[in-house]
Amino acid sequence: MENKDLGEVFDAATTPFMHSLAASCGTASNYVDHGIRPSLPNYFAATSGGTQSIDDDQFPDRHPLNVDNIFRQVRAVGKVSTSYQEAMPANCALTSTAHYAVKHNPAAYSMRDALAL
Repeated sequence: MENKDLGEVFDAATTPFMHSLAASCGTASNYVDHGIRPSLPNYFAATSGGTQSIDDDQFPDRHPLNVDNIFRQVRAVGKVSTSYQEAMPANCALTSTAHYAVKHNPAAYSMRDALAL
């Protein structure tokens, strides 16, 4: 869904599952793509409210997300934060493989924080 227009992502005819999710759960209609490239800063912004001065796609060991974020907030109230990632080779994978890009999984960057709680 990354790099797609809103109409492409939530089109009832071509993406019926995403359309049904939006209809039943809602969408982040005020999210603005500020043209930040590469990917990782955008994922940090979406989950922690800012890019955290990140301007590359390095692995979690280089950029642990040690600021307030949605994953930390969920765990702080005693719940479990779960992130489902396409082609992730194992639970909590912190490196990329041929079909899994850890830079698209902001939860992986918050794992050290999870161990501290």
